[in-house]
Amino acid sequence: MHKSQLYIGVVLLGIILILLLLLASFSLGSHISKFSSVWGVAFSPNGHTVAAGYGGLGGDDVVRLWNVGQLTNSPINPTVLTGHTRRVNGVAFSPDGHTLASGSDDETVRLWNLDNLASPPVVLGGASDNVHAVAFNPDGHLLAAGGGDDGIVRLWDLRRPSVAPILLKGGGNSGASLSFSPDGSMLAAAEYPTVRIWHLQDLTGAPIVLRPGTEPVKAVAFSPNSRILAEGGTDTIVRLWDLQDLEPIPKVVHLKG
Repeated sequence: MHKSQLYIGVVLLGIILILLLLLASFSLGSHISKFSSVWGVAFSPNGHTVAAGYGGLGGDDVVRLWNVGQLTNSPINPTVLTGHTRRVNGVAFSPDGHTLASGSDDETVRLWNLDNLASPPVVLGGASDNVHAVAFNPDGHLLAAGGGDDGIVRLWDLRRPSVAPILLKGGGNSGASLSFSPDGSMLAAAEYPTVRIWHLQDLTGAPIVLRPGTEPVKAVAFSPNSRILAEGGTDTIVRLWDLQDLEPIPKVVHLKG
């Protein structure tokens, strides 16, 4: 057999295998969710509902809602929210529990009216990159979204949802994790390899930039009194930053497993 014939045979075999895989995925129908993953979860403020963002093969790019107010041993059938066309990475409930925000690799942020799920979601304008995280501020008037390669955190005023978001420029993948301080004064965004903190009363000013190391930061969270910021990433270290003691040398506590 000539090398050219062998090459053609290998290519044809590869094409056949791909077609068989595609056929199998379509024939699985309702079982395709076995090839999906959960990328984000959230509890409603009253603890009665759990939301999860999904993504995977076969178009299982949905949000699922479970009523967990009365937990039993019986299976709970979820409500499925469709509309996203790629993986749903982040979900967040508004503080009043009436709205769910979802962010996706389809470069959209959607707001679902939980009091009327039959109504279509509001798709916020201004997102132009993958959305990995979404977060409401404590009074529910602001929504932040980020995590894309453009390094921008987008901030919408939900009292005027048709208005373009404020663009907060950070570093690589800025907003892979987002956290508003409980007092509502600050927004923190994890990025590569820093953390940026914006004072919401003066978004024209430069953000605080924390430099924990050279590895990507994956998660951020404020303490209940808004004074301490916890962050961690691929270096497996959790750092606690005292935001009232950053100068001249930041006060940082390192937590290691």
